[in-house]
Amino acid sequence: FSLNAAVAYGKFRGLTEASLGHGSAVDAGGEISLTAATEFTGEVVTVSTLEQGGTFALAGTVAYADLAQDTLAVRGSEYASGYTPLPGAQSRIAADGVTVTATHKADYTVSAKGTAESRVAVGLAGAVADIESDTHAGLAGEVETGGDVVLLADSVTGTKAVSAETSAKAPDEEEQEEQE
Repeated sequence: FSLNAAVAYGKFRGLTEASLGHGSAVDAGGEISLTAATEFTGEVVTVSTLEQGGTFALAGTVAYADLAQDTLAVRGSEYASGYTPLPGAQSRIAADGVTVTATHKADYTVSAKGTAESRVAVGLAGAVADIESDTHAGLAGEVETGGDVVLLADSVTGTKAVSAETSAKAPDEEEQEEQE
């Protein structure tokens, strides 16, 4: 009896944030831009290979990915915890134009491959991807502008691949004779 196993677990957490706090006042002679951008690649791969496993062979593999990424570009609508504003404090932006942009670009790959070779062979493979992402662009408070107000939240996932592959085979007659 031969046994071969592989397990991979990947946990990725990320936060990208650009913000103006509640109660902030901004006066600008030109345009104001608030940008948060994330580019992320996550890969979890396992391989289990058992060749010439004797009479009975079991090769198993599991790949599990737990991924979470938040990308936020915001003008806050609440004061930070514990902050006491000054009397007359206000949330105000005065500018020629305001642009608030949050972009999230990601590629995820999760794969598992199990291969067994024996007179009696079992190959097992499992791949799981638990992916969560939030992309948010927001603007709160008073805005005075002589131009455009642009809010853009964009989330693009290029590759989102989850694969499990297994194979089991008996050795050919010549290999069996060598094992005996």
